[in-house]
Parts: sequence; C-alpha cells; structure tokens
Amino acid sequence: VGSESQIRNAGTVNGKLRVGDRVRAQNLSTVNGSVKVGEGSVIDGNVDTVNGSITLEEETSVSGDLGNVNGSIRVTGAVVGGDVGTTTGDINLYDAHVQGDVVVEKPGFWNRMTSNKPRVVIGPGSRVEGKVIIEHEVKLYISDSAEVGGVEGVMSMDDAERFSGDRP
Repeated sequence: VGSESQIRNAGTVNGKLRVGDRVRAQNLSTVNGSVKVGEGSVIDGNVDTVNGSITLEEETSVSGDLGNVNGSIRVTGAVVGGDVGTTTGDINLYDAHVQGDVVVEKPGFWNRMTSNKPRVVIGPGSRVEGKVIIEHEVKLYISDSAEVGGVEGVMSMDDAERFSGDRP
C-alpha cells in the first residue's frame, strides 16, 4: 500500500503486507507473511498475522490489537490501543505505548514442539498501561525507564531482568 493512501482493509493468505508512511486503514491481516506499517500511519482496527512478523514504525497508531502466533513483534515509537500478543514469538517494545496488556499465550499442542523461549523486551521509554501476562516461560527484560502495570501469570516482576541503556 503506497504512502499517504487511505484504504479499508488489506489482507493476504501467503505473502507480505507492506504499508507505506502516513497510510490510514481499518484492519491489516495475513496468515503466512509479515506485516510492516510505515511511519505516521493510523490503523483504526487490528493488525494480525498467524505466522509472520509485525513491525510498527515511529508515530504509528493502532486502535485495536496487535498480534501473531509465530514471529517477532517490533513496536518503535508507536501506540497500540489494545493488546499486544503472541504465543511463541518475540516482542520488542521501544519507546512504545501499549494501552492494553502484553500477552504471551500458552502454546497449543502444535506449538509445543519448539524449545525456544520467546524474548519479551519492554524497552526504554515504553509504557504498558495494562499488565504483562505470561502464560509460559519467556526471557523477560524490562528497562529501568519503562513503565508496566505489573507482571502476572507464570512469572512475576521479580523474574524480569531489569536493564539500563538501549538494549538488554
């Protein structure tokens, strides 16, 4: 989707979804592929994929949820009005504002085959108004300059590795 476009919904089954800068859309969805949203875009719904990464660039806002099952999620300088969730993927928040929860769901039968622990980074300048809800073991890092509404599930705030600087 080209920069400065306005669309209703965009979706694909097998393939990448690339949204340019300053785009306005309702929902973005793919099954097997990544979703990348350019700077200053406004998504008035949800952004999701099953097997693929999600990237939100600076000054982007998503009014709904942001989520996947497998693949990384990277939010940099953007706002998510709902939850950010995954099952087996990594979550990286840098200078991000999540108005809902950050959730790592317990894997279903087919997703239990992996032995990799997802990596959840609540980076510098990030704010999670809700809670960080962890349903299975992850590597959890929270910046000294980040704000979270608590950690619950199979981990607590005491289990998080605190860090200063740009990255853990």
